[in-house]
Amino acid sequence: MAETYLKGLDDVMKNLNKEIQAIEGRTGAGLLRAAIIVRRAMSKESPKIPVDTSNLEHSFFMTVKNVGTSSVAGTVKASFTGAKSAEMQSEHASVVAECRSWIAGSKIPLLIIGFSANYALFVHENIEADFTSERLKYDRKTHKATTQKKRPGAGAKFFEAHLNANRTAMLQEIKDSVQIKD
Repeated sequence: MAETYLKGLDDVMKNLNKEIQAIEGRTGAGLLRAAIIVRRAMSKESPKIPVDTSNLEHSFFMTVKNVGTSSVAGTVKASFTGAKSAEMQSEHASVVAECRSWIAGSKIPLLIIGFSANYALFVHENIEADFTSERLKYDRKTHKATTQKKRPGAGAKFFEAHLNANRTAMLQEIKDSVQIKD
């Protein structure tokens, strides 16, 4: 089986992180608001998060550590559907818990955002897939075939594209939330 890896996202994140680290007084709240910008864009602007059962979209999570607090916030509960929903919920909770433990000891504000679905990387990098057209779906219970419409505007590189497109707005959101030390 071919190995899947991120192409281009490494550079995007490295450059964005470099700019974020240069902002003095940044806060977890500002980082969280910056992540919300990306999350909203992935749902409303092309390329959107591809949807089949919506499990990929629901697997999105944000975990943030603020300065001066011992709390680490993160999305633990997600609503998954289908035969593997319990397994996906368990994996989601596990991924979020692991990310929380990574950032718990941080002395600087830190944010981790991503998708917990084990197929998220494959979908993100699958530039040859058509995530927008209809497809035939077979229902095993009713033994009927139905047409399932996919999400218009959905496409590969949905995460990377919106990190790039919203870079300025994200950095401004972080800057607007800086805390001035007395």
